[in-house]
Amino acid sequence: MTDVTPPPAAEPAVTPAVPAATSTEVVVEAPKKKSGALGGFALILAILAILGDLVVIIFGVVTLATAVNGFDISTFEFGPILAALGAFAAIAVFAFFGGMILAVLGLLFGLIAAVKGRGRVAGVFAIIFSILVLITHGSIALAIAQTGDSITNLTSVLPT
Repeated sequence: MTDVTPPPAAEPAVTPAVPAATSTEVVVEAPKKKSGALGGFALILAILAILGDLVVIIFGVVTLATAVNGFDISTFEFGPILAALGAFAAIAVFAFFGGMILAVLGLLFGLIAAVKGRGRVAGVFAIIFSILVLITHGSIALAIAQTGDSITNLTSVLPT
């Protein structure tokens, strides 16, 4: 018994149809631009530290000029002058430590911004300004530290 059915026909190789509108190019997305907010924030902190120093210097000059102009030479009363200088000293101490904190934060954030590329130019300027503030505040602290007993002996010079 022979089988008379013909063998199945070989199916022709079918190539998958590619639509004509489909592109074969690989699309590369541009890297997202990093925000420069960190460098800008560091620069603002450094500028605030510098402006705080300038305001305290101007306030000190005005306070000293006002105190000297109000001095009555006939009575030699130093009370108003000492009160004005005491008020200036209190404000100067607050500005000194506030400026140090702002400068250290500006330096830290500026370094991070410069290394990570998040506002590199502003970060570098923040580093420069913060270092200048730290140098001036460090020199003031060193000058005060070197006075030693001179400040305690000041009370013996002034009349009571």
